[in-house]
Amino acid sequence: MTCAIMQPTFFPWIGYFDMIDQVDTFIFLDDIQLVKSSWQVRNRIKVNRQEHYINVPVKKTASFDETMINTAVVDPSPVWRNKIVKTLYMNYKKSRYFDDVYSFIETRLFHSYSSLGDLNASMIKAIALAIGMKDNFISSHDLQGITGKKDSLVASLCQAVASKSYLAAPGSAEYIEKETPGGEIVKSGVDLFYHQYDHPAYEQLQEPFIPYLSSIDLLFNHGFEGALQVIRRGRKPPQHYLAYREEHNLDLDTL
Repeated sequence: MTCAIMQPTFFPWIGYFDMIDQVDTFIFLDDIQLVKSSWQVRNRIKVNRQEHYINVPVKKTASFDETMINTAVVDPSPVWRNKIVKTLYMNYKKSRYFDDVYSFIETRLFHSYSSLGDLNASMIKAIALAIGMKDNFISSHDLQGITGKKDSLVASLCQAVASKSYLAAPGSAEYIEKETPGGEIVKSGVDLFYHQYDHPAYEQLQEPFIPYLSSIDLLFNHGFEGALQVIRRGRKPPQHYLAYREEHNLDLDTL
């Protein structure tokens, strides 16, 4: 069994969904500190041929050092929600699948959520199921006996769900590979692979094509039925950690 572990992101990019599609279990890492201006509270859509950020505000109930993703309180005001749906309406109303996608997002955005983690995870799960993925989600705060930080934390989470292999985001190599090849993940008996993805071009409303936008953009332009096919076009075989180290010339003296 293979798992992946990612923080629940606000309307994540399409590569995030490719990771979900490749694993047996996807863990939302939500009981860790929320970072200001992170992808957990914002993402990008296309407005007038340029990137434009949409944001979800979080109420200040504690210092950010004490605010976890799964305890961060989303601002209950309808103002920011109305702002987002108005921006989507003005900029995607001519898209091919506007009616279905706009209604889908609007309905869910105005739900009441217990936390930022709940909002993001709920949105991700709803999109994943709507485009044809399986329901394979677990939240880290629901798992017992989890210990450690960084790669030790990942190893503990993998063991908690009995995963034999782990699909990691390439950016995590910076800490996973820091001390030993494959870090604590491989030491714990879990095989390690790095996610490989080449962002595919797809039909957008205006030129030029802008990659790495929120998955919202893909949905408006290709609909729920066509989205998964586009997402899978960017997939490359996962790279084993030893091959990754060799390709990137990683040795312990250079990390």
